[in-house]
Amino acid sequence: MSLLIEICSWIFILLGSFLLLTGSLGLIRLPDFWSRLHGASISDTGGVLFLILGMMLHVTTIWVFFKLLAIAIFIFISSPTASHAIANAALLLWDTKKRRGKENRVIYYNMFLHSFGYYRNYGIDVKAPLCSNNVIGCF
Repeated sequence: MSLLIEICSWIFILLGSFLLLTGSLGLIRLPDFWSRLHGASISDTGGVLFLILGMMLHVTTIWVFFKLLAIAIFIFISSPTASHAIANAALLLWDTKKRRGKENRVIYYNMFLHSFGYYRNYGIDVKAPLCSNNVIGCF
């Protein structure tokens, strides 16, 4: 029975590692922001949950098991919520730039500033300067 648990545990850990590796390669290979966000959020949530499930099979005390369970529940709830918030902020900024006729080349920079309140009324009152081509995050 112990050997079966060890085998299942290592299968879950390797599956989680594979999903995380696939997600990190997706960040490099996928063409646009939306594809990268989707690939990273799906593989990140699944990979970490499989890793935690594999670790839960390895533990010997019940306290560590419940701590890992709490971490898994938190990640299962917060990771998709954070990805949705990032996508929603990017979509709102993209729509306002499209309506104003501006080029959509600074979405990462503007999304970061929008999350800290530098933009009011979804980008109409701009406080921060537009970034140039040599600033990280612009393309």
